[in-house]
Amino acid sequence: MTDKHKTGAWRQKRKPACGGICMRVRNDRIDILRVISAFFIVVIHVVSTSVTYNDMAVAQSTVQRLNVVHNLSSWAVPVFFMITGFCVLGDDRECTWQWTFRHTGKFIGILFTVGWFYALLEYVYMERKLTLGAAGLSLVDVLNGNTWTHMWYIYFIIGIYLVLPVVKSNVVQDQKNVYYLLGLLFLSTILIPVINSHIGLSVDIHMPLSGYLFYVVAGAAIARCSFADMKYINMALGAANVVVIAYFWKYGKDEIYPYTSLPVCIMALSIFILTIKNHPELHTGRKWDGISGCTLGIYLIHPFFLNLMIKLLHIYPLHGIGWITIPAACIVLYFVSYVTVYVLRKIPIVNRLF
Repeated sequence: MTDKHKTGAWRQKRKPACGGICMRVRNDRIDILRVISAFFIVVIHVVSTSVTYNDMAVAQSTVQRLNVVHNLSSWAVPVFFMITGFCVLGDDRECTWQWTFRHTGKFIGILFTVGWFYALLEYVYMERKLTLGAAGLSLVDVLNGNTWTHMWYIYFIIGIYLVLPVVKSNVVQDQKNVYYLLGLLFLSTILIPVINSHIGLSVDIHMPLSGYLFYVVAGAAIARCSFADMKYINMALGAANVVVIAYFWKYGKDEIYPYTSLPVCIMALSIFILTIKNHPELHTGRKWDGISGCTLGIYLIHPFFLNLMIKLLHIYPLHGIGWITIPAACIVLYFVSYVTVYVLRKIPIVNRLF
């Protein structure tokens, strides 16, 4: 088979498919992934906040169980980066600098509105008053990256978007280049830390954005690959997930694993492929797209309600029976955030952000 035939399927025109900010044509599975991933990000924040902010000492056994829940939910964050790669890099549409600056500008707008609001809110909460000085200092905090912690995603996604035109024009259009880049990013970000921890080496190949860029490029590769027989792939991915779950159950009690750790990477890739590549003929209609379009807003706004619940209303998810109150808190926060974003998106200027 010639190289031309080998790369033909790779370069084949595809129906544009994605969700949220980069979307032109909807994809049912991307919508489902967005909705479910957003919920598990809420779970991560509820679990971590429940331990950090509680009005009584938390038993070590409870902390360990919550660590396991946190680790088992961590796949949701990499999946959002893979969705970006799937949407923006997963077909043959040109990724122009004009398009990039337009969408990057949207995220910068989010930083200087939502991020500034949260930084200002922190000053007001600590000082118990609102001043012009606090407003100015909050703006400086945003420039320095000092706002509420969940806004880290916006800083990172701005950096990711700024390199997408280069990645698409120089890498993604060629199958071999994609595999080379994936291998380099996987080695430097995910595999070398594992080798260091088990062998005692201190090798560090650090590249800016490398960990999350790996997930973006992986999303593009998955979008462009066709799997001949999903039966065996499903079995392999299912087995991999079982191994990761068992690993977290045994070793994930005493620490929180990074989003770029090997177990989280395996789980995220498995869930993404299993969701995207199975039963392509199955369509869900428009059942999910309404919530999917609100997921960025849900991500941005749910910590506000979480902090309101804990710091002002003094409602602690660990009070009562934890295995009931924590899931209940997650569901309520997700629903309230969705309804709030749905209403806010009726305002034209807010709709441009969310």
